[in-house]
Amino acid sequence: MKRIIVLGVAAALTLVIVFLFVRVSEPLSEEAPVDPAMPIHMPDGEVLPLSEAIASLRMAVEESTATASTGSSGGREAEATAGRVAAPHTRPARTTEDPAFTLGKRALEAKRFDEALALFRSVPPTAREYSRAQRLIGWKILTQEQKRPTEGVAYAEAAVFASPFEGNCWQDLGRVYAAAIGFSSL
Repeated sequence: MKRIIVLGVAAALTLVIVFLFVRVSEPLSEEAPVDPAMPIHMPDGEVLPLSEAIASLRMAVEESTATASTGSSGGREAEATAGRVAAPHTRPARTTEDPAFTLGKRALEAKRFDEALALFRSVPPTAREYSRAQRLIGWKILTQEQKRPTEGVAYAEAAVFASPFEGNCWQDLGRVYAAAIGFSSL
């Protein structure tokens, strides 16, 4: 039992040392901003510039959320007649993914990696899918597909900082670190 605890602590310390080494030894360069004119393939087959695609999809999500919150039968009046009174300050639960994340997944499945990268980078830090988008950039796109693991480190770290209790973030961070220092069989 002691041996398992010692090995676990040693592994954790090794990860922390590698994390600090990468942070200190290699200053991260500023990445170019996302090109708002990048062509994005929409679900209906249309190709729009990134800025227009995200704006139109976010507007559609907001409209559908507003419609769902008021309902087709009169909003609060219908709820009051059903015996439930809605609080005036509550917002309906968000059940849809960020549109940039959804389009990014489609682009990734279609192996349009530069498009997926731009879409995932467009996911705002306040979005529920932000850490997952950062993980996909760091591990799937930059490390696995484009063989640029040192650039993927910053995204894998951002995923951990955004969701420190999500095990997949730590797993991907470890895999990106390993690839960055030359272990290619992970």
